[in-house]
Amino acid sequence: MAFISRKRTAGLTIAICFCILMIILFGCTRDIYHGKRPCDYPNTTWKCIDPELSLVVNKDRTVAFVVHNEEVEHPDLCVGFTYGSRMDVFTQPEGEMYFRCDCKFYKNKMVAKVIEDKLFEGKYEGKKIVFYRQDQ
Repeated sequence: MAFISRKRTAGLTIAICFCILMIILFGCTRDIYHGKRPCDYPNTTWKCIDPELSLVVNKDRTVAFVVHNEEVEHPDLCVGFTYGSRMDVFTQPEGEMYFRCDCKFYKNKMVAKVIEDKLFEGKYEGKKIVFYRQDQ
């Protein structure tokens, strides 16, 4: 059997604990969607055909949610992208949720699986909708 000194064992234990701590601190904060969400493309419009919706991204990266259906009543809606892949459409300042999606982001499109749909009375819940990027 090989003999390992206590000093060497203690040093190895400290090194392993340090590596685990660095992985926890820095590995979990990496945003894998940074630069891929619609809000990361200023001066663009992302259009969906069914339902007729648009995400208009301004030069300051704020996002407007536009419904192109006169039959659907809606208040002024805000769009928020979470740290992960979630897109929330809600009212300000109440924060009432109208539309929530889990998204996959690509350079020229966003595929959104609708989780919550109060805007169209649940018509799109569980369905995938696609937004295509158009530069302004």
